Amino acid sequence: MTASSNTAIAAARAHCPVCESDAQMAHWLVKSGIDLYRCAACDHLVVHPIPSPEALARLYSFEAGYQTHAANPGESDRPAHPKFEQRVDRIRRHREGGRLLDVGCSYGAFLRVARARGFDAQGLELSPDTAALARAQGFEVFVGNLFDANFAAGCFDIVHAGDVIEHLADPRSFVREIRRILAPGGLFVVATPNHAAFFPRATLVLERWLGIPWSHSTPPQHLHQFSTRSLTRLLAANGFEALDAYHTGVALAYELRATGSFSQLKRAVRTRSPRAALRPAFSALLATLLYPPLWLLDRAIASEREDATVNLIARARSAP
Repeated sequence: MTASSNTAIAAARAHCPVCESDAQMAHWLVKSGIDLYRCAACDHLVVHPIPSPEALARLYSFEAGYQTHAANPGESDRPAHPKFEQRVDRIRRHREGGRLLDVGCSYGAFLRVARARGFDAQGLELSPDTAALARAQGFEVFVGNLFDANFAAGCFDIVHAGDVIEHLADPRSFVREIRRILAPGGLFVVATPNHAAFFPRATLVLERWLGIPWSHSTPPQHLHQFSTRSLTRLLAANGFEALDAYHTGVALAYELRATGSFSQLKRAVRTRSPRAALRPAFSALLATLLYPPLWLLDRAIASEREDATVNLIARARSAP
């Protein structure tokens, strides 16, 4: 059987978690040896096949390098990232207090801001390492996934999931569980990368033309790539109505690292393999030359269109 035949079979088996369309999934690209597919019906991008739960769990530990900086002395006391301040202020436009759950709370940076603004905040975190850091700050944190927690129906007024939904094997079931644990009229606050923005689209062209690995996609951590449209569609199909959306931009240093070219080059240098270093060295050079002008253009036109992270606040409808 040819490679193209194998790809066609895999595409037919890939499933769109957003629209559940019968349209065949098309192979989109390969990054880090992992295949991404695109849904022709809703433009959603998804890794296929999804790694096992055990493989995903291993990614979120200090041993695997996840949030290791948080264990540094004094890190938990540092001021929270401005994006959390902005997000909580945005939530307060719709609700000024209540029971708040932060899904994927990590070491508690968002929880600190929410608590300071008057919310009764608690967390849920897959990583025992970072959950321990949040607990040390006085927060109640469940260690595990949302379904393991088995929260009572309607027990929260707000659920926040910042940079979480793109990591999940089954985002549709996740959204349905959020709807179940929210009180009627409760708020779901979600932030995730937006592949339909200018910078992701422009750097995708560089991947297609020049072979620079696409920085917007970072499998196996990110299993899904949403757009504002596909995220809104997923929420609307599962008991939510969008109230408020805004966009935030990309950090150039992060995007350069996310190509993976620099880390591949470092590994090749450590192993003293000149041949293995050639391709990542070329990609790293091209990214260093081409990403900055695209980023400057992106910032110049940022106010004119959607940006690379979508922040969406949705309200639970009275009936799912």
